[in-house]
Amino acid sequence: MFAALTVRLPRGTSPPWKIPLLSEGTGTIERSGLILKSERFNIRMTTQEKAAILGRAKKAGRTASEFMIDTALNRKIIVIDSLPEIVRELKAIGRNFNQLTVLCNMGKVQAIKLDEFEEKLADIHSALRKLTEVL
Repeated sequence: MFAALTVRLPRGTSPPWKIPLLSEGTGTIERSGLILKSERFNIRMTTQEKAAILGRAKKAGRTASEFMIDTALNRKIIVIDSLPEIVRELKAIGRNFNQLTVLCNMGKVQAIKLDEFEEKLADIHSALRKLTEVL
């Protein structure tokens, strides 16, 4: 459910931010709603610093370049560690619900006890509430 919100852009492009410093007069070229990045910025760092940056970027689901730009421009980087767990639970509930629907349509199930279903939905609801409080 939440994973569908992630959009992967072509390498070397970024969304057209409405920040004048980024979209006007910095040597970037706008094409079809994306900003083509044409500037390079080289920095020196230790092997440990590079590994730490790459690790944090991977954990955030971003490239090293995207991660460093977002960090330097004080953009919020939100990583939700429990998101895969929630998505897995939602998929399991969806599969169970589909199986029950098929059985109902075949006439093999007359009455369904929804206690376990309601319990799972309550668990997911509380987890989502915790996530929204953090955000």
